[in-house]
Parts: sequence; C-alpha cells; structure tokens
Amino acid sequence: MTASELIYQLETDILTNMIRLLKRGSVGSATWQAEKLAQLGTLRAMNAQAVKTNLKKAIAEAQKEISKRGRMGAAIIDAYAVIEKLKLPPGADAKLDQLLGMFGNQTANEFNRMGATMLASADKVYVSAAEAIEAQVIAGAKTGRQAIAETVSGWSKGGLKAFTDRAGRQWTPEAYAQVITRTTTANVRREAQFERMDEYGMDLILVSSHADARPGCAPYQGRVYSLNGKTKGYPLLSETSYGEPDGLFGCNCRHSSTVYTPGQKKTFEPYPLGETEEKYKVSQQQRQLERSIREAKRGLQLAQESGGDDATIQHWKDRVSGRQAAMRDFIDESGRTRRRDREQIYK
Repeated sequence: MTASELIYQLETDILTNMIRLLKRGSVGSATWQAEKLAQLGTLRAMNAQAVKTNLKKAIAEAQKEISKRGRMGAAIIDAYAVIEKLKLPPGADAKLDQLLGMFGNQTANEFNRMGATMLASADKVYVSAAEAIEAQVIAGAKTGRQAIAETVSGWSKGGLKAFTDRAGRQWTPEAYAQVITRTTTANVRREAQFERMDEYGMDLILVSSHADARPGCAPYQGRVYSLNGKTKGYPLLSETSYGEPDGLFGCNCRHSSTVYTPGQKKTFEPYPLGETEEKYKVSQQQRQLERSIREAKRGLQLAQESGGDDATIQHWKDRVSGRQAAMRDFIDESGRTRRRDREQIYK
C-alpha cells in the first residue's frame, strides 16, 4: 500500500474504533452518555495503537519513494553528463544523500504532526457523536441503532481532519497525505536534478507540458528557463510562478523538467491557454466524481460496521451505484480515461 492508502486505512481504523465503543451499552439509558465519555481513555489507547501501526508504515513507504525519486532525478542528469563527457565532482553523492535525508525527515515530521492532529480530532468527533446520538434517542426521533448508523454515516466525507491551511480549509487525512507525498517526491526529484546540474555546470531546463495544466502553471510550461542566469537569451526560472504554492513545481504540480542544450529539438511545447483552462476544469470534474464515489463507499462501509438497518444500508448502496453511473456518463461524454484506482477505498 502507498503512504496515502495507509493513512486512509488509519482513518478508517480510528473511525471503526469509535463505532465499536458507541455501539456498547443501552443507548438512551440514564448512564449511556456518561459511559461513552468514561470510555474516552480506552478510545485514545485504541487509536494510539492504530496510529503506531499505520503511521510507521506510511512514513517508511513515503521515505522509500522519496529516495527512489531523488536518485532517479540525479541519474537522469548523470546520463546527460556522460553524453557531454562531464565528470562528477568529489562529494556530489554525499550531498545527494544529505538532500534525501533532509526530505525524508521533513516528511516524517509532517506525517507525525498529521497523526497527532487526527488523534485530537477523533476525541472531538467521538464526544460530539455521543451527544448527537443521545439527543436523537431521547427525543424519540430515532432508535439507538438508527441514531448511531445515521451519525457515523455522516463521517463518509472524512470524519477526521489532519490539517487546516491558511485559507481555513480543512484537509482530510487521505487528501493531506497525498499532497505531502506527491509534492515531496516531485520536489526531491527536481532538487536532486538541480543540485546535480549545478555540480556539472549545467544551466538550462525544459519544463514539461500538459493539456490540462492548472492556471498557475499553464503560462510557463513547454518553455526553456535558466536556473542561474549563466545562459543569455533565456528567462530565469525565478521569473515564473516557481516558488508559489499553486505555481510551477508547487503543491500537487505534475510538471517535471529536463536538461536543455541550446539548439536541440524541444520535446515539449506550450499549449494554448484557452485549451488548457477548459481541460483543467474537466479534469477537476473527474477528481470530484472520484471523491464522491469514495465518500459513498465509505458511507456504506461505516453503515455496515455500525449495524445500520436494511434501509440505511440500501440507501448507501444506491448512492454508490448512482455515483458510479454519473462517472460512466462523464467518461462517455468527456472521452477521458476512467481511473478506478482513484475510486477505491481500502479495508
């Protein structure tokens, strides 16, 4: 399993722990809510074990991928150097190891912070759920079983939070893990390349191009840039959106770069901005549909775990089927390739 899949599994394990404790006892009795609050220590111990098991594996997988991508990036530059008959200066490999170690440690720290945030979020979600379930049963609106099933099914969009950004948006553990892993592996590959290029005295890069590039990257893709201004006639990379979170090589950016020699044939070209804008919108529609399918599948999974009645379970089955049908219609209309792996949940 990938790091983000392991984090998704961790969140599922924590949510399952909460469901199992909420199901204990007689919901609506005079002591039920007090019992749930008294079990908070038990929940914390269960969740801490889940974090210990899954987070260690997730960090190991992320660090393995970071090392792999970084060494691949350096190897690409080494291959160009062989063609140009350039020699690697002494100590370059030691610098690469240091770079990979730095990125690996940063990733471990981010994942550990995410784990701590998830544990704190679990406490709040659990207490809130106990209060909501108790209120519904006392009011006579639901049976205990129905109240639990309805409450926990609301966790399908991501019951726990792992990160809150500067704009106040809350990220689910899976989404945040994907951002960390995708961005870090891309960064380490690029930084390894740039460091190697500096060792060899190389200066120019060609940025890759994608038909559905995001707005912050689209104006700069498929073009040649100078890393440090040594080559006249080419704009500096620093003059682009490079360094901005939603810019070139920023968070979740899919662009890469290759060494460029003046006069060589370019393997990438820019796309018309109007075309990239429209295709980017379509790609984001597909991502939203993929998320909606995962949400419905998780809702079904949680409803089954909570012991929901036949009507509740059938509701979630119908929701899964309906969203899969919407995806099929979208694929037929857009002509895009369906990515079933992005619709999968992990048990």
